[in-house]
Amino acid sequence: MIARRRIWVAGFRIAFVAVTWLALTPEPPKAISGISDVLLHAIAFAVLTFLLAEAHFSQRLLWPMLLMALYGPLIEVLQGAFFERAAELKDFWVDLVGIAIGAGLFRLLGQEANTWLARLPGVSDREN
Repeated sequence: MIARRRIWVAGFRIAFVAVTWLALTPEPPKAISGISDVLLHAIAFAVLTFLLAEAHFSQRLLWPMLLMALYGPLIEVLQGAFFERAAELKDFWVDLVGIAIGAGLFRLLGQEANTWLARLPGVSDREN
């Protein structure tokens, strides 16, 4: 059996690597290049905040929000300094909106998501 928390941790790690790669790649894949940059930032930070809260901070929402709020400007600085991407203040503000959405979803759906996940075959609440 796999522990529910390990699933959240794996989900966060996969999402974090994907978002970081997409943010730092010189040219995003065509599949997402047609989607609004604002929408992509909001979705990415909502998902990352939700998954980070589930994976590591199930009782304290302030830490995942703070960590994601620090990650946003870091990405912008790296884009502007080392990659052929523009660092934009607007992106940071949209990241904060995404963080708020992710935190709200965690408050609204976090327990329900855990209940749903625990019902899957091979998933347990215990750490191995």
